[in-house]
Amino acid sequence: MMFLQENNLLSYAQLQAKIAEVQTLYSDTAETLKGVEQRLSDMALLIKHMENYRRTLPVYQEYRQAGNKDRFYRQNESALIVHEAAKKALRELGIDGKLPNFAELKKEHDRLTQEKTSLYREYGNLKKQVKEYDTIKTNIDQILDWQPTPEQDRQKTKGKHELLQRKASEEKRKILWSILLLISVCVFLFAAYQLISQYMTYRAAENEYESLAGIAYIEDGETENGADYQSPIDFAALAAINPDIIGWIVIDGTNIDYPIVQGSDNDAYLHKTFSGERNSSGSIFLDCRNAPDFSDRNSIVYGHKMKNGSMFAGLTEYKEQGFYEQHPAFTLYTPDAEYRCEVFAAYVTSGVSETYTLDFIGDMDFTGYINEAVSRSLVKTGVTPAAKDRIVTLSTCDYTYGNARMVVHARLVRENFVENI
Repeated sequence: MMFLQENNLLSYAQLQAKIAEVQTLYSDTAETLKGVEQRLSDMALLIKHMENYRRTLPVYQEYRQAGNKDRFYRQNESALIVHEAAKKALRELGIDGKLPNFAELKKEHDRLTQEKTSLYREYGNLKKQVKEYDTIKTNIDQILDWQPTPEQDRQKTKGKHELLQRKASEEKRKILWSILLLISVCVFLFAAYQLISQYMTYRAAENEYESLAGIAYIEDGETENGADYQSPIDFAALAAINPDIIGWIVIDGTNIDYPIVQGSDNDAYLHKTFSGERNSSGSIFLDCRNAPDFSDRNSIVYGHKMKNGSMFAGLTEYKEQGFYEQHPAFTLYTPDAEYRCEVFAAYVTSGVSETYTLDFIGDMDFTGYINEAVSRSLVKTGVTPAAKDRIVTLSTCDYTYGNARMVVHARLVRENFVENI
């Protein structure tokens, strides 16, 4: 009832017209979004083949001039195979000659990526509106048994008996609208209870992690004499509380200042805090398949996106170029080392995409993964890790579309470490 009044929907006809308007916008946005995604997919494939072609062209030119072609081919087989595959793919895409301007393609790709982000946001809002209006209409139809037809409208104008029936029906509707108002008040009270309960849950998690920070950080003067490097995090004290501790992450400009744990599976800490309390905030945790010392090529760290801005909610800040430029790196502490994590890509992806790849078939496969991440990034970083580098991937929920995730990739640069004796 309050929703209808707030949106100035004072009659059933106005409600129907509004539903039709929102559904049309929803369908149009979905079609536009589908077209943009297809174009981005085509462009990503084209850029990939162009990069492979340009990268292997010098080897192919040497091959054509080589005296002993068989020997040269055996020595450079991998690059030549990639070159031929790229050339074939470009021909299939209708390119058999001068390559398209790479800078122009990149510019269009960036523009379409921004448009896609905007469309996903609009699509999500319209989807929510369609669901809300459909639910309201269904509830009103069920309560009022309201099925207006032209025949009913004509019957209401016939005779005194019909007039009396209409007045009685109006009285009935007034009563039912009052009932609807009462139901709305009850729903409001229940929602208020839910919000208070949620606040208490959030606050419990915040209190715990604030207390942990007080325990974890070693004050100046507590460093052992003679040590080349002493972590500012007291991992021994944290391990006494939870032996699953493997690191600590800090991202300036956000609320991210948390311990990192690793469970036996990826469900262990979804709804459990560092101290073991059941809580929807959960913990920041490393993928159970990763090495706990971040020695894998790609280490994936997960955290919830909480509505109060806690846990990994701050990762969404990396959708903005201005935030990245002020915070191009964050810090990762482990019991044995301290890393400067240089952000090189940030974007929205599916929860089951290749972003979550841990195993790579050689340097070329890993380099392809890096290049794909850079091409999808919402921010320009100028950072591209080499095949020898290790990276960390931070992941949290995103509500741009169903099963969406916000990810931030960073290159690990070891700054200080303790040598094991």
